Amino acid sequence: MDPLGAVLQISERIIVLCKTYIEDVRDAPSDLRAILIEISAIKSLFKNVRFLLTCDNTTTLLAGLAADSGPIEGCKRAVTELETLFPPDCLSAAKAQSKRPRVKPTLETLAWPFKKPKAKKLLEEITRYRATISLALTTDASLDIKVIRSKAIDIDTKLTDLQREKVYEWLHATDPSPLHHQARKHYEFGTGDWMLRSEEWASWIECKTRCLWIHGVPGAGKTILASHLIDAVQTFCSDEVSTQKHAFAYYYCYFGHNQNETAPFLKWTLNQLCRQADSVRPYLHKLYKRGGEPSLAELLRSLEEISEEFDCIYLVVDAIDESMERADLLAVLRELVIDARFQNIRLTATSREYVDIEKVMDDISTPMSMRNPLLDEDILLYVNSRVQRHPRLSLWPLHLRSEVCDALSRKAKGMFRWVVCQIDVLQRLRPDSTVIRDALANLPKTLDETYERLFLQIPEDGRIFVHHALRWIYYNGEIYNADIHSSTLLEAIQRSERTYFRSRNVYAYDEDLLREFCGCLITLQQHEPFHQLPARVTVSFAHYTVWEFLKSDRIWNGPAAFFGVDQKRTNLEFSKIMMLEATASQRHRRRDHLKDWTDNSRAQFKVLVLDFTVYCICSSVVSLFNWGSEMSKSADLATLAFHLLDPSEPHFERLFLPLQLASIDIDDTLKWSIRKEEEFWAYTWHQLPAIKNIAILCNLSCVDKSQKLTRHLLQKVVKEKEKIGMEQLNARISKSQLSFKNPRRCVQVHRSRKPGGLIFEGNILDVFDQFQLIVQRLGVKVDDKVDRSALTWQWSTF
Repeated sequence: MDPLGAVLQISERIIVLCKTYIEDVRDAPSDLRAILIEISAIKSLFKNVRFLLTCDNTTTLLAGLAADSGPIEGCKRAVTELETLFPPDCLSAAKAQSKRPRVKPTLETLAWPFKKPKAKKLLEEITRYRATISLALTTDASLDIKVIRSKAIDIDTKLTDLQREKVYEWLHATDPSPLHHQARKHYEFGTGDWMLRSEEWASWIECKTRCLWIHGVPGAGKTILASHLIDAVQTFCSDEVSTQKHAFAYYYCYFGHNQNETAPFLKWTLNQLCRQADSVRPYLHKLYKRGGEPSLAELLRSLEEISEEFDCIYLVVDAIDESMERADLLAVLRELVIDARFQNIRLTATSREYVDIEKVMDDISTPMSMRNPLLDEDILLYVNSRVQRHPRLSLWPLHLRSEVCDALSRKAKGMFRWVVCQIDVLQRLRPDSTVIRDALANLPKTLDETYERLFLQIPEDGRIFVHHALRWIYYNGEIYNADIHSSTLLEAIQRSERTYFRSRNVYAYDEDLLREFCGCLITLQQHEPFHQLPARVTVSFAHYTVWEFLKSDRIWNGPAAFFGVDQKRTNLEFSKIMMLEATASQRHRRRDHLKDWTDNSRAQFKVLVLDFTVYCICSSVVSLFNWGSEMSKSADLATLAFHLLDPSEPHFERLFLPLQLASIDIDDTLKWSIRKEEEFWAYTWHQLPAIKNIAILCNLSCVDKSQKLTRHLLQKVVKEKEKIGMEQLNARISKSQLSFKNPRRCVQVHRSRKPGGLIFEGNILDVFDQFQLIVQRLGVKVDDKVDRSALTWQWSTF
């Protein structure tokens, strides 16, 4: 029998004997208890050793334990000798206890006083063997860990700073820092400190509580509070006195992103933690080298790996209710809190009080409501500060200012946003006691009522301007998931107003006009100068509740219905304006500077940011990608789309450079989700087909995600067959006519029922590009001289 098996069997017998004597003999020697404990430990240890030795990846160190002169053999000898100290008939008597009356063992039978010195010596010997074996196992495990760590360190040392930056850039999906900086600008000093003084926060920052959930009504100031907490965490983590290695990351979910925030949140968190660790771990580097979009599970595994670099990681996530499809985000947050893999992560999240969020967060967090007297004190502090510093209100008489502060703080009901709107309304009034007191006595009770009054108070000559401004802010967000530049917005408003009202443009269209007419409905944010260009200003909805009201049934059923935003109608109407501007020949003649673009990034950036024609070109293509299906139902829009993508038209050549530059992501405002193989501007016609519709079809097949416009054009072509002849529809595209810039997607090919027929599933350009490869893969015999120029396309109506 092998020594491991022998030791396990002998150990089992000794354990039975010890238990028998301890149970049945009064005043049994304490040595028997020591033997029981030590032999039980030996038994457990040898079970693990036997398992490890049976594994294929057994190390030399582990295998050496089972050598003839090793500790396992020595332990076998010692336990065998220890067993002989017990009378042979005692074991059989112990095993028979359930079948017949037992013969109780006695100390006389055991003769223990005479055997105690030898037993003690053997027990010490067995203890030494156990310690030796345990140490060997620990050393072996340590070697494995060192190997893993050395590989990770090896990857880190091999990656240059530039290579790490490329990984960080790959993880850079959505940058929440502009939202953080914007929130800090609205923070009022001294507010939110009640949270930092709370027992719940102290427990969280000391890593005793894993999750805090701060919830409140819309407009309660959750985002501003989150920004204050983020700064507090950053200060805590930068404390050099601490002996622990801390890290932090934050993320702002934002309705303007118009996306599922789960993957962007995980990517940004990984980006920040890797930067703080100054390390790219092996699994993450493997994902980067593979390319493509990692799954949520892969991102979580990467997060698990990088979290090993820190003792404690603090995460703050704001406005989880503003994520589209927030079920994924809630599932990930739950996993971060309850999964043992992330036991060193501490999470604080803020949101509204929605049922689906509450069901998840109540089970995993310490909830903290913003409905408390401490928040009322914050609102009073905020109101007093805003009134005292306001350029107009600060000039009012002291008694009026006091009345305003008292009324607003009492009626706010925990809503900072409500206070902001009331101040905007009051500052427009004449500082007369009667007028002000009447306004304070009739303050709206809710945010909806507040917005309704704001719209109704807009002067008649500004209503169209405000309506179009709000629609363009929405449209730009749908296209680019970003805020719109103020210069672009102002020019877009002029274009759309001219489309419907020829006599407009009586104002100077500038940022002051935006502030005057739109007031607290929008926010203008100034950005830092870039590439020696002047600071940029972007415009967005001032708060999520503004957009919620604009698209809700509540506005359509009330007196402010004129300002409601019909999303589908806006998408199509403004897409038409974009296509008309992109194809207008007079605009191309006027924009001569577009001809001379160079590789100078500063010049490219200036054109992309400031040129309205470029904005229209990019928006036109993205709108086709997003809403091709709806456009196909309108004859005017479909015809305009075909005209836009017609390579024979003079405007078409002007599409290429703007689209190529925009796809480089020079500016966040010009990003979209069109994949490389869908970029029709990435291939070049050296000679146009005889029938221009063939070229338009090729372009449509790239950018029309729905393929509805493509079908519409095919039907149009078929209807004109008497005029052009069906034989001309079998257009031959030669290799010399078309060249590609980007790699194409793989085409799926099936044999049709017709003899020798093939069915291609994929873009027509992909089929053309991969024809030779497809033929070879199918084993079709083709003359060597035959190439893609011999391929005849038969267009169908699907």
